[in-house]
Amino acid sequence: MTKKINIFHILCIALCMLIALNSNAQVANDNTYNQIVVEADSVVQIGTNILVKYIFTTNDSKEKIVSPTWNWDNSNSDYTILYGPSVSYASSIKFIKGKATKTITESYTFTLKFNEEGIFTLPPMIAKTTSGKELQSKPFIVSVTKERITPSSNLGNNVQQSLTPKDGVQNLSSPKEELLILEATVDKNHIELGDSVECVIRLFFNINVESISASNILSINHAYWKTQELSNETSPLKAEYKGNSVYSVLYKKITIIPLQSGKVTIEPVKIRVISKAPNHSQNPFDHFFGAEIGTLKDTIIATKPVIIEVAKKQLPAKDIKLDITTQKHNMGIVIDRSSSLNAKTDSVSLSFSQIQNQFLEQFLDEKSKSNYSISFFAKKPHYPTASELSNIIDVKTSKENDGSAVYDALLASALREGALTTERAPYSILLLTDGNDNASRLSEKLLTNILLKHKIRVDVIAFASERDTIYYDWDVTDSLVKPIKFNNERGYTDVERIARATNGQFILVENESQIPEAIRTIRIKILQAEAPKQKPEKQFKPDKSLLYGLYKEIMSDAMTDF
Repeated sequence: MTKKINIFHILCIALCMLIALNSNAQVANDNTYNQIVVEADSVVQIGTNILVKYIFTTNDSKEKIVSPTWNWDNSNSDYTILYGPSVSYASSIKFIKGKATKTITESYTFTLKFNEEGIFTLPPMIAKTTSGKELQSKPFIVSVTKERITPSSNLGNNVQQSLTPKDGVQNLSSPKEELLILEATVDKNHIELGDSVECVIRLFFNINVESISASNILSINHAYWKTQELSNETSPLKAEYKGNSVYSVLYKKITIIPLQSGKVTIEPVKIRVISKAPNHSQNPFDHFFGAEIGTLKDTIIATKPVIIEVAKKQLPAKDIKLDITTQKHNMGIVIDRSSSLNAKTDSVSLSFSQIQNQFLEQFLDEKSKSNYSISFFAKKPHYPTASELSNIIDVKTSKENDGSAVYDALLASALREGALTTERAPYSILLLTDGNDNASRLSEKLLTNILLKHKIRVDVIAFASERDTIYYDWDVTDSLVKPIKFNNERGYTDVERIARATNGQFILVENESQIPEAIRTIRIKILQAEAPKQKPEKQFKPDKSLLYGLYKEIMSDAMTDF
């Protein structure tokens, strides 16, 4: 009897220890959020191009990396940095006991090669998050050898790879009846220009899915679209697919608004699926305590392309609605990237472009928790990519895109946020420019009336000189130093008029010492959230169809490469 009691006690203690270990493992897993880890090959061959990734992981969609830094020694001949960092964003969903947990990652990738043998330590990534947390990755040690090595992170390798299973686990072939389908459906395939389409992407499966993550960027030609928040709709549900009993997960919901008639194509959406095939020969003791062991399988699946037929349509004479979805941001920041900002007040001062960048760094740091969107402009407006948003200061205009379409850019910011709809909450724009419009399809008068009609305030920070100046800079050519004469003409009167008309704040910044006061003044104005008091001119009744065509053209340009 005593012996049986002791065995029972031992089993109880063992069970408690397993539960405790499992609990600790869960805590450790939770602690992987809001950390930066380094992903690279620990053994590499001299002269081989390798990838080094610094990956930030979080489950908070509002938490992002701010101003990352690395202490690469560019004078070190032991290695050469070929490219980087390139920035990418991804999200994935893991299923734990039937509940979906979303994980968001930011990856910063360098391409480099080592030129000497030895042991090297990669520099850590140091960064802050939007909530103010200070993060630093752990140093990563790389062994460089002359021996031939096949790196696991081959440059440009897009071939899917299976995950390595745990030691001692045999690979099991998938059952013949397994089903794994990604399907995109739309509520209508034939519409008229001006109508919207709802697209739903679902995953159907009857296997043990561990996680799913994006494998390519969503692409829809000649259309504006918005991906809707799924909230709690991502948990697996029982469903039926072509007569089979399966599970279904809602992957994406998209609202699409075509920008021209003809065919609009939703390109194939690819996702990466990690699934587990159970090992039926596993130890019964492990099975009793829930220690599921099996082979992990890594699969890329895709939807079929979906084509929407869009017919021409004469829009009715009523308010134009380009965005039928809910509001996203309360304010837009519109940033000038034209070459005219390279002018200076004199030959020794900072350029207005440098002063603007200093303003941005300080203003965005203080406004990190505000509800704003960002767009750029030069000869045409531009909605930035995720990579551009992570390196705003480095975004420059190209020679082919040089110019200043100020008015088009202000309208593009409002269109992007759906600010020209009657249901839209108050919206304001902060314009950073030297103020000289020379490329817009809109006129100043037409833009001002549109802003007033929809109660959009425009605040302006003008980086320019208060008066016309002539100054000299110096050019060194063929060992000769010669002065070059520059004319810096006052060119911000148009945007100053727009600010005044819409009840906005106009601030002139001539040098970096004026930045703190400008930030303080503009923040007070933004907090007051004042709308325009002036009404549009009574004779402001442009043709609705022509106006829609103009909106469509500006938005279409803004969604192309800068």
